[in-house]
Amino acid sequence: MSLNKKEYFYITTPIYYINDEPHIGHFYCTTAADILARYHRLIGDEVYFVTGTDENSQKTLQAAEKAGIDPKEFTNSMAKKWEETWKKLNLSFDYFVRTTAPEHRKSVEKLLIKCNEKGDIYKKEYEGWYCVGCEKFLTESELVDGKCPVHKTKPDWIKEENYFFRLSKYEKELLDLLNNKKFALPDSRKNEMLEFIKQGLQDISISRATVKWGIPLPIDKSQVVYVWFDALINYLTALGYYNDDEKMKKFWQNAIHLVGKDIFRFHTIMWPAMLLSAGLTPPKQVFGHGFFTINGEKISKSLGNAIDPVQLAEKYGVDAIRYFIMREIPFGKDSDFSTERLEQRYKGDLADDLGNLLNRSLNMVIKYRNGEIPEPDLSELTELEENANKLVYTIEERYKNFEYSQMLESIWEYIKSINKYIDTMKPWELNKKQENKKLDFVLYNIMQSLKIIALFIYPIMPQTANKIYKQIGSEKDIETENYLTAVKWGSLTPKTKVNKGEVLFAKIE
Repeated sequence: MSLNKKEYFYITTPIYYINDEPHIGHFYCTTAADILARYHRLIGDEVYFVTGTDENSQKTLQAAEKAGIDPKEFTNSMAKKWEETWKKLNLSFDYFVRTTAPEHRKSVEKLLIKCNEKGDIYKKEYEGWYCVGCEKFLTESELVDGKCPVHKTKPDWIKEENYFFRLSKYEKELLDLLNNKKFALPDSRKNEMLEFIKQGLQDISISRATVKWGIPLPIDKSQVVYVWFDALINYLTALGYYNDDEKMKKFWQNAIHLVGKDIFRFHTIMWPAMLLSAGLTPPKQVFGHGFFTINGEKISKSLGNAIDPVQLAEKYGVDAIRYFIMREIPFGKDSDFSTERLEQRYKGDLADDLGNLLNRSLNMVIKYRNGEIPEPDLSELTELEENANKLVYTIEERYKNFEYSQMLESIWEYIKSINKYIDTMKPWELNKKQENKKLDFVLYNIMQSLKIIALFIYPIMPQTANKIYKQIGSEKDIETENYLTAVKWGSLTPKTKVNKGEVLFAKIE
């Protein structure tokens, strides 16, 4: 990432199981990816943002049977619901991938055949504890009281002849990859993966003989491809791997995967090995984020503690929810979800700090300058200007390190400094004393600061940012701006008429 060099940027979320509807945990990860996509578009990068649905799992088949619906009909209706939910929540993805789509099947077949030609696929008998919820085999040491620690259910004992992938062959390459400081983040999870590899990697089963729902194994049509081997390839499908699309050349080398910590191992061990076997490079980065929890447990439909992001957004607004989930948890850590904390953030950070700042600033321009941005002498450097210039590069660094919460904290410190500037400079007294030149200078600085704030918060709160932009008189949407030009001090055009509109973050009854 560089503000002065335009790049290709490929950002992905996990693809989500469609046995049920989206919850706040899914929204958390997808929003984090959306924020990165919006920021990179804003600074001029060419962005490709992908999300989608994982449909070839046993959970899908079970959910369809429970609903009494044909699996294809079930997957089509649920995938549509997920895509429409993400659009309703203002997520700006460029491609929605589905693993039941013909192009994904072609990608899976192509990669698997390449792995087989490399000599990395073989057949043998396997048995072990299999958790349908996790879609993976669990070791005895991973079980808690004989149950899956995530889903609190007893796994099934499975014994069958499968095809295996030679994961153990890539032990050294994976160690080298994980020792690259930038590949797997945060460091705490990367270190867990290094320890896991050092214990010795086992080859993994990549087919199922008893499951009939999924993609037939191209080298043995009597078995279907294991859902995780199938699902990971979605990141290539979205770039047209199956037909050697130009997007593969442009974007793959800059691929960044955001995933939950529970699937970090698949993405930092199994996935890179598959790619190396197929003659492809591993992704540029994988970041394993933490979870919103309820009473210390992961939010999930199976545990009955899921929170509907659409219902939250209908009450508080999409932007308020986006702000809260990114501000409340340092990305990578866990935190309990709290409606009380959400309402505190809404009233304090959003309504009082930001909403009130915009409202009082517009009122002063309307009252003292007939609603027109004054034309000041900008030869004097103010602390507001100096801090705004520094913040541009602080924000860039925060995005590089996935430090959403810390970035928002820095932006809110700047918002509070504008409020403090108003209280210190007392424009009402300057007006009373008819110190017109100084009043013009102070009012302009306040409004210029608000323009910069709108640019800073746009990736996180796009609707709110554009509302601020319109109210301070801009005829443009932020998406059309040249970021580096717009964020410079003095970019606010004097003589522009402000357009005071609705109060941001009105009181919630």
